[in-house]
Amino acid sequence: MKKTIAFIFALAMLGSAMSCSQNNNNSESSSGSASGASLVNESANGTAFKRGSVKDNVYENKYANIKINIPEGLKAETDESIEGMRASTVSYYTDEKESAFEHAAIWDAWFSSSMENVLVRFVNTKLAFPGESGKTADDVLDVYKNRNAEGNVEYQDRKSVTLCGEEYRRDVFTYDGFKSNCLYARKIDDDIICFINVSSEVDGKTPEDYEAMFAD
Repeated sequence: MKKTIAFIFALAMLGSAMSCSQNNNNSESSSGSASGASLVNESANGTAFKRGSVKDNVYENKYANIKINIPEGLKAETDESIEGMRASTVSYYTDEKESAFEHAAIWDAWFSSSMENVLVRFVNTKLAFPGESGKTADDVLDVYKNRNAEGNVEYQDRKSVTLCGEEYRRDVFTYDGFKSNCLYARKIDDDIICFINVSSEVDGKTPEDYEAMFAD
């Protein structure tokens, strides 16, 4: 539990489902909408953001041009699970800048198993970085990298990758036994940046293995 809590808040909840999703699978498998897309919160007001949806084990967000074939064994979490985790994350941060960033995050989809996570979120940059303009995908990745500056986190060089025909900036890092951890970010428009978190404890899986789930 201590490891999970540290990972949730130090690395933006990438590992949250590692210990939580098994309980959710047992207790919530038939509850809520089971759509895998969160309720749109106030952070989306005044933007062009549109929710994604899940059908036949495929997540699609046409607004962001994202289509993910959900890997076998991963479960689309319910709206209730997603909102609960979002609320916990927002309440955790008391620093003004950190709090503003988390309040600005829109949680759209979460797929999980006891060993793997895929979390799709969007951030309203006008709320996340008040008074600042021209924010980029790298700025969003830097928020998380700066949070982890004093932790036992090792980063590879940041690079650009193509997912669903779009260019994303990617950070790959390791943390305390989590074998494959990636953050992807892409600026969608003047208001919204998409960021996707992938984490895994599965031996032998690489970032490229998970990138294959994104449809061209």
